Amino acid sequence: MLIYDVNKLINDFPDSYEFLEVPNVVEVEHEIVGTTRWDTLYRVVFKRDSEYVAIEYGQGSTEYQDSEPEAFAYEVTPYEVMVTKYRKTNGPD
Repeated sequence: MLIYDVNKLINDFPDSYEFLEVPNVVEVEHEIVGTTRWDTLYRVVFKRDSEYVAIEYGQGSTEYQDSEPEAFAYEVTPYEVMVTKYRKTNGPD
């Protein structure tokens, strides 16, 4: 079940968050998932109650790339991942 207007998301993003006026909808993740020669590809995940929906869309990488908006929406499920990172322990910064 889509919980917002996908076309409005593409047309307004990233300059406007008006589509989040849908009650109980919260953005939980927004990341770049790839690039093409002309576009940057994004994925944004929203939560409403216990439902999670992801939308993948592309946007021109510069003001000169004006591609036809296209988005794919699908339901997702959150899961936890353990990540180990390393930091410098001695020596100059």
